[in-house]
Amino acid sequence: MSHLSGGKISGSHTTAIEAAVPVVDFFLGQASVKKLILGFIDNNAATGGGPVRIKAIHEQTGIEVSVSGSGANQKLRVYLDNSVEDPRQKLQQALETFATGGNYTLSFHDRR
Repeated sequence: MSHLSGGKISGSHTTAIEAAVPVVDFFLGQASVKKLILGFIDNNAATGGGPVRIKAIHEQTGIEVSVSGSGANQKLRVYLDNSVEDPRQKLQQALETFATGGNYTLSFHDRR
């Protein structure tokens, strides 16, 4: 597990599971992201040796992301920078490209 802090990372929790580190790095590099909060880690997740799974749920204030891999699951909260034109759409397109190139399984849901 890695400890991350500073920049766009907010909150008191600074630990990221191994499977989430590249995903966190991806979000930190996106102009559409205003703030990222590293959330709850479940070390009892039933994740096998397959590809890392990313589930992105659109919410009113941003996107809740769940990253599962290597026997653990972590929640991330991604807050959008509304000064960027159409930040949600740009971020979704970039995440789709990232997931395809990195052999991740990606799904989107909407709670808005």
